[in-house]
Amino acid sequence: MASLKNLSVIAALSGQGLTVEESAALEVGMRRRSNEEGLTCWYWGKITGTDNDYLVVIGHGPGKGCVSKKFFFCTSNNLVLQEMPSLSSEFAGKAAAVQGRFKGDPSLLLDGDEEDEDKGDDEDEEGVVRPPKFSEMHRLAYTVNAIENDTAVVPRGCGVIDATLSIRPNAGFRGLSFAEAGSLDNYQHLRPSATADLEAAATGAKASDFLDRLSDDEPRGVWALRVDAAQKRSTIRSLKWPGYFFFHELGSNNFAGVYTGNGLANGDLGFML
Repeated sequence: MASLKNLSVIAALSGQGLTVEESAALEVGMRRRSNEEGLTCWYWGKITGTDNDYLVVIGHGPGKGCVSKKFFFCTSNNLVLQEMPSLSSEFAGKAAAVQGRFKGDPSLLLDGDEEDEDKGDDEDEEGVVRPPKFSEMHRLAYTVNAIENDTAVVPRGCGVIDATLSIRPNAGFRGLSFAEAGSLDNYQHLRPSATADLEAAATGAKASDFLDRLSDDEPRGVWALRVDAAQKRSTIRSLKWPGYFFFHELGSNNFAGVYTGNGLANGDLGFML
């Protein structure tokens, strides 16, 4: 997740950015979604396709144990944000089995059944609403959630959990020190923890240490961490999801993470570690 103002830093460090048109359209769309739905919206990233690219925005809201998350997307040839669909277990299974690159057409049917494609999910002649057909839009939702679950990096201590088990920004967070920044113990996933005792964290001394650490991720070596002393900045790249990039300006509360890639996991990861 990143604010649009941090994209220039990310573009300079990773070589990936947005066009002026894309930035302007996303700024308008993010502000509109924030106002209409009461969310804090961030730029999540871009999934490249053979014909068009997908631009993805994430909205954070209140939630227990972690922030709630809602995703929006648009394509590079239609820069109007729309909400990503929820996934049934059937569609999630189908999406996991799809291989190859995205095309960049959310309406593209992936079931091999193009009959009545133009009718979409509208009512038929008898007024019965037909169930949605599996399309690239559903594959996109599955892929974005998979990447988000495996990445969503934040520096340790940037958030605290209160007595209602809700996360809020830590007003006392002043960034990681140079010594802290060199350890994956001090970077966490912004996702519900499978192991943390939230109630103990909320009432104890570890109110800012309740998320899963990157150092516990398997396989070992899946993260590439670098600390630049001259620039007072740390950067992290994912080897599982090539294109995920995170940076943190040491001694400050400024950090951001963005994914820019083809949406495919690294199939050679086992040979690299």
